[in-house]
Amino acid sequence: MFNKSIIIAPHRYNPHELWVTLGVLKKYKVPFTVLSTYSVIFDEVTCEAVKVRTVTPQELWLEGDPAIIFISGNTPDTISYWENPVIQQLVTAAMKRGLLLAGICMSVPILHQAVRGKKVSVFPLKRALAFLEERGAIISPVSITLDTYTLDTPNLITAENESVTQTWIETIVDIMKGNIPKLNLVSAPAGMFNFVRERKPVLIIERIKRG
Repeated sequence: MFNKSIIIAPHRYNPHELWVTLGVLKKYKVPFTVLSTYSVIFDEVTCEAVKVRTVTPQELWLEGDPAIIFISGNTPDTISYWENPVIQQLVTAAMKRGLLLAGICMSVPILHQAVRGKKVSVFPLKRALAFLEERGAIISPVSITLDTYTLDTPNLITAENESVTQTWIETIVDIMKGNIPKLNLVSAPAGMFNFVRERKPVLIIERIKRG
């Protein structure tokens, strides 16, 4: 199964999505690397800077089978990834290997190469919905959706918004470890958590942030 993860974040990232994701991966001892098209990324709320590696498609040819996980953030920065050539080369390379692809909120359209005829959960911005529907996606009425762009194993995991980040990443970890939940997992009706924005400090996340 998938034995490590590559997290890809925009220039100004969503801190809740990123740090909860890394906290869960750390908890379950899943190795991760954070990448971006920028060498420094910024918390969109506090503007705190974090140094990361620059993403290249060659990342996928390193040892192991990584899950590719996209984090959203500042809307223009995230949208810029939807058709970014380097990012899309990465998605193409991942699909050729049947790797797990995951997106949340406004990062879901980044996965447009894999969505034709597939169900996806996405933040209901008209531009995002239109972009995905034009490419054949079926918009799911639930907050987290599992589908597959290959024949059997779920490897397309999408979530509507940041409030379901923990359930989303825990589902990804389950699949990485070979524990396959039912397809089209319903965690909550879409939109239920649109106004929830949890910012409570989590000790393991604070330790990761301090390095």
